[in-house]
Amino acid sequence: VGLVVCGLGIALHFPIGVMRAINASNGRTDMAAARASVGVGIAIGVGPFALGALADEVGTHSAFLVVPALLALAGAAVWIGREPHPAR
Repeated sequence: VGLVVCGLGIALHFPIGVMRAINASNGRTDMAAARASVGVGIAIGVGPFALGALADEVGTHSAFLVVPALLALAGAAVWIGREPHPAR
């Protein structure tokens, strides 16, 4: 059940992230989509191991307290970058 929930979360956010990357790409849509895909792959592959290593060091409860902090940081990044910057 946990894997299904995680898969649904990723499935819903991936297209939105790629769309935002393409919108900010200044016409280089293929490179934006490729970089977004690589970034998501690295995050999905490294994230659980990093959280597990942190849990080994500070304990499970303390390690999982990092997750809401990272979600808040991601929300702030989306809020700051919600409008495209003017072309230079």
